[in-house]
Amino acid sequence: MKSFSLYIDLQAFKHCKQQVFTPVVPQAEDLERQITFEGGQLNYEIEPRFKTVEGIAIAQEQLSFINGMIYQFDNTVVKPEGLQEVHDVLQSKTENVSLCKGDFSGFVLKASSAALFSNKTNSKPIFYYTSDTHLICASNVMAIAQILKAKGVPFDLDREAAYSLLSFGYILGDRTLIKGVSRLAAATILKLDGTAITTQQYHQFHTTANTSQSECDFIEQLDQTFTKAIHNEFGRDQDLSLKHMTTISGGMDSRMVLAYAHQLGYTDQTAITFSQSHHAEHSIAQKVSQFYQAQFKFYPLDGGDYLRNIDQPIAYNGGSCVYAGACHTLAMLKELDFEHYGILHTGQLGDAVLGTYLSGPKHETAAMGRSLSPHELSGKIQPYIQQQFDASQNHELFKLYNKGFNEIFNGYRMIEQFTPFASAFMDEDFIQLSLTIPPHLKYDRKLYYKWMNAKVPSATQIKLASTNVKPKMKYLQTPYSWIPKFNAYLNLAKYALLPGHVVSMNPFKKWFSENKELANYIYQYGQDHLQYIAHDQELRDDCKKMLQQGFSDQFKAISLLSAVKQIWN
Repeated sequence: MKSFSLYIDLQAFKHCKQQVFTPVVPQAEDLERQITFEGGQLNYEIEPRFKTVEGIAIAQEQLSFINGMIYQFDNTVVKPEGLQEVHDVLQSKTENVSLCKGDFSGFVLKASSAALFSNKTNSKPIFYYTSDTHLICASNVMAIAQILKAKGVPFDLDREAAYSLLSFGYILGDRTLIKGVSRLAAATILKLDGTAITTQQYHQFHTTANTSQSECDFIEQLDQTFTKAIHNEFGRDQDLSLKHMTTISGGMDSRMVLAYAHQLGYTDQTAITFSQSHHAEHSIAQKVSQFYQAQFKFYPLDGGDYLRNIDQPIAYNGGSCVYAGACHTLAMLKELDFEHYGILHTGQLGDAVLGTYLSGPKHETAAMGRSLSPHELSGKIQPYIQQQFDASQNHELFKLYNKGFNEIFNGYRMIEQFTPFASAFMDEDFIQLSLTIPPHLKYDRKLYYKWMNAKVPSATQIKLASTNVKPKMKYLQTPYSWIPKFNAYLNLAKYALLPGHVVSMNPFKKWFSENKELANYIYQYGQDHLQYIAHDQELRDDCKKMLQQGFSDQFKAISLLSAVKQIWN
């Protein structure tokens, strides 16, 4: 598993006056690296394709580590040959991380102090455990569990986090399944000075509406900001002499990335997708790829047998999300050869920041039924849920920081095992710009449609899978506006009435009704793994009940059971 871990013995580390970082020389073909120092040890992996843009820098008894990609520093593009300057400014002052843009996390180590940092979207999370004697951090919860067991440190299940996973399919906030192990919050620096540990947040997205701008002004700003983000990400591929690979679907987000990149001259692209064969997500993705002259690679999900791979996705996400939300991504990635490709470019969070994370044409407070769908088990953790609501400015920001940064990024935990990832919609300037657009302008993706029609009209020539109509301006106006909504509701009605109807790229209902061996496998996996929570009768009974219900609850239950097995056994 591609990850890093850092262990610090606080008692030995705090007395160090002059630090020496000693690399353990690996075998030539070995991707794993190890560095020892007084009071600790760092383990990480390095991918030869990206050795010039991520990794280690050691200078003047300091070590800095960057996990991921930094595209800009202080609004200046960072080329591979200029990355050392970023290491230098981070070593001189860790707060300079606020000037970095990209998908990254990392830390700086000095003689008797350390600083861990996350980026503004938490797309490359750091998990950490602290005590009077230890500081352990890693890119994966499983790595922390292994270190705790190796050091003989006992640890318990966080039952509230477990019930969050069972209720919603992901863990709210910065908790994990291990009590005492947390996710470093977005845009946060954790500082260790001797044995004192403090945290500080250096950025917070806000939704203060900019009412001085017109729709046309916002469209121009969206165009400029998105263009800059596309250049940052696709330009990095060119810096490394690697080819472009982009995800594509039947929706708007990945289409916008492909269309903008093509329009800006990044024409040699490979577009990849997965779906039930012949579903609209498949056929439309292929049409879009052909339209922009991209090589098209398709991975069929037919029958759903990829769902048998339960433990591996959970190992990668640490039990933070339901496994079924990304194991199709993992199945496809295993079939691809990334040797000559760079970043996997996605359309992640596009519709979210441009309208679908709004509950209406004005901002509303986060609340159950609006921000989260109630579940029969969610009442058991109501104070924990309310705490997350209270910490959010409004419903839109709750969705962004929880569903967005916690659940939707589940796919990135799979992708990073193979290659770096990016989404121009996740550019921090683009997110902030989108959040300051008045809600009534972007609700129901109205401004999104107008932006597409104004700046990349070529992207409107092919239908959307969700509405079966082209994203043309007329469908925002009466009487045509009822057509896409009618098509979407008709699709859902067919899904409710016909088990064999393919409503999405992964029609679980169809697969479970037709593939009885798969349905039996999922159920039996759950039954066989109930033993791993036998010590908690209430939790075991709840999981057992969920296994008797529909596939959605089954997926949640077996995700928890798989995580507990891998963490504690």
